[in-house]
Formats: sequence, structure tokens, C-alpha cells
Amino acid sequence: MSRLWLLGGAFILVGCAATPPLEAVRAFSNASNAFDAASQPLLDQVANAERASVRKLIEDPPEDTKNVLPVPLPGGGERRLLLDLPTDQVRGLATVGDPPATAAYRKGVAAIKHYAAVLVLLAEGGNIDAARAELGLLAANIAGVAALGPTGNVAQVVVVPALDALKPLIDGAANAQNTAELRRLVVELAPLIKELNAQLRSGAEPMFHMLLARDREIIVVGDGDPVAALALIDGYRVALANWLVLLDLIDEATDQLVAAVTAPRNNAVLANLAELSARISTYAEGARRALAVIRAGSQP
Repeated sequence: MSRLWLLGGAFILVGCAATPPLEAVRAFSNASNAFDAASQPLLDQVANAERASVRKLIEDPPEDTKNVLPVPLPGGGERRLLLDLPTDQVRGLATVGDPPATAAYRKGVAAIKHYAAVLVLLAEGGNIDAARAELGLLAANIAGVAALGPTGNVAQVVVVPALDALKPLIDGAANAQNTAELRRLVVELAPLIKELNAQLRSGAEPMFHMLLARDREIIVVGDGDPVAALALIDGYRVALANWLVLLDLIDEATDQLVAAVTAPRNNAVLANLAELSARISTYAEGARRALAVIRAGSQP
């Protein structure tokens, strides 16, 4: 049976090929964690915008909607009150959990983080049960994305065949007991993770339109401060640009991780990945600060 020894920070595997460099796997994990942390406040804003779009349909239903009661308002005007509970829209109306499209994005981002966590556990030769638990979280996030189904154009952008293609590798990875299987997990899963990234990237435009909807209405209708609305729209454009840059860098880190696994003694590859991971962490913190300024209502 193969044995794993740790000498001077380097793994030496007796009885089979060298394991993926632990330093490289940890660097990739640090990068994915930073990307996840930078994504969360942006996705919180997307969730708020998605809920607002659903509430608008409920509070101002289309003219042909049934069971609508006109209610006169003090000072003039009226509110068209929907008397039904739209059960097909409850996830968009609820204040607990994410509305459908946002949930798809958040689960897609989480899948990258859990993929990295699996790699760290397996590269460390750690507890295989803990690795299986992380694999379960990865599978749950993928299943959660797929389970959303055709609930809207934005959610549909993320639900792609690449997610289904991940499942057999996830199932097989739970049985990974040697470095050949670990290397296979890195090399074969990486292109599918990049495909998921591509689908998240293609969803940036719908996210932007969701975020600007309320402020666009302020500008068009004139009900509010158009200068502040313009500032928020410009700010969200910058926030999504930052997010896309980070996503591109995660793609690059995925490529470098594969290179590190296939050439474990190439110190230049390890150094490049370490530098990239540090850059992603720095950029992610900058993106979070910029979004905090935007949320305060100021142009970054």
C-alpha cells in the first residue's frame, strides 16, 4: 500500500507517483475563497434587485391580470391590489433565502470554492470522510443550480450541460485513494469548472440589467433623484467589471493548477500560481471596498 510522508514541506509518495503539490492546491483554494468572499456582497445586491422586480409585478400587475381590486389612495391616484397569492413567485417574494436567479449564481460560485476544498483535503492526505463531505457540498451546489430549472432567463444561463458532466467525476472522486485519482480529479474537472465560469460570465449582463432596473425607472419616470440613480448605475457597472476580472483570474489560476499537477517539480509554475493567488486576494478586497462605496450611494 502506498505511504505518504511529509519532509520539509514537500510530499513524497512511496509506491506511486508524486501527489499534486500541496502549495499549489492551497494557493488555488485561497484564490477561490477570495473570489467567493468578493462575490457575496454583490450577489446580495442582485438578490435585492431580483426581489424588487418581483414585487413590482405584484404591486403593479398588468392590465389583464385577474382578481385585481382598484384601491383609491389618499391624495389621489390608486393602488391596483392583487388579491391572489402568486405561488409561482414565492421564492422571489420571500425575504428568506435567495430568489431563483440569485440562487443559481451563488451556487455556481460556491461550487468553485468546494471544488478547491476537496482538492486541499485530498492533497493533504487528510480525512477521506471530510473530503467526501466537501464533495457532498459540491454536489449539492451543482444539484441546486440544476434544480432551479427554467425559472427565468438568468437562471437558465447558469444551468448548462457542463454541470451534469461534473456528476460522474464527483461520484468517482469519493473513492479516490491514490494520487492518480487525485490528479485525474484536478485535470479532468478543471475544464468543467472553467465551463461553469464561462456560464457565470455570460450571466453578468443579465445581472447588470437586474441591478439597474430601479434606477433606470427613476431616470425615465422622473420619480426620484436622477443624479444619484446615474451614479448607482455607473457604480454597478464598475462592480460587475471587477467581478468579471476576478472570474478571469480564477480561470487563469485553474490553468496554473493543472500545470502544477502535471509538472509537480516545476518551481516556476508554483511561484506563478502563488503570485496569482495573492493578486486575486488583493483584487477581491479592493472589489469589496468599491462595492461598499457603491452601496453607500456614492460613485467609487
